[in-house]
Amino acid sequence: MVGRPDAMKGQALVAFVTVKGGVHADAALREELRQHVAKEIGPVAKPDDIRFAEALPKLAPARSCAASSSRSPPARKSKATPPPSKTSASSLA
Repeated sequence: MVGRPDAMKGQALVAFVTVKGGVHADAALREELRQHVAKEIGPVAKPDDIRFAEALPKLAPARSCAASSSRSPPARKSKATPPPSKTSASSLA
């Protein structure tokens, strides 16, 4: 998915899709994919345009991003401060 300028929305979503062998890329598949995204993710994520491609480029940053996003981030250690002690003013004197 990438964004492209759009006069009405500011940015429109464009999806580049590769299809498996034997699958015919046509208007019916395009609409089926749009509806699937709307159902699974939400209407706001529905692409405005779907472009079918033979293959997509495999860029190193894209692979590393995909690999790192599939892993959960390391757990953070909390730096909890102990609660203030209940000392009275008379014990400080």
